[in-house]
Amino acid sequence: MQKAVSGKVSEKDSNVPLAGVSEFLKGSTQGTSTDFDGNYCFSDVGKDTILVFSYIGFNSLEIPVSGQATINVALEEDDQLLDEVVVTALNVQRDKESLGYSISQVSSEEVNVSLSNSKTFRTMI
Repeated sequence: MQKAVSGKVSEKDSNVPLAGVSEFLKGSTQGTSTDFDGNYCFSDVGKDTILVFSYIGFNSLEIPVSGQATINVALEEDDQLLDEVVVTALNVQRDKESLGYSISQVSSEEVNVSLSNSKTFRTMI
């Protein structure tokens, strides 16, 4: 029997809703993502279906539907942090010395301090 499954995805420690979390039905191409308030919804889901939740910076989670109509999920942050993030302009291929605008380098320690000091920032990534 097929039925709708919906719920809310939040961050485990702070219980803050996570927007943009990817959810899909394992073994299919059917998927969706959470809205601004962390809500998601699937229609026509079988009782033996497995939901997969995935979000950058968090551990993925697989949950069997088991006939449930509402499945709320709390994702846990991934313990493996990124060492370096490179942000570039689209199609700019020049040496940094020849660029006519500012370049900044931020160490991973500075980013980690910012993350630990700002819960708001953590919910935005």
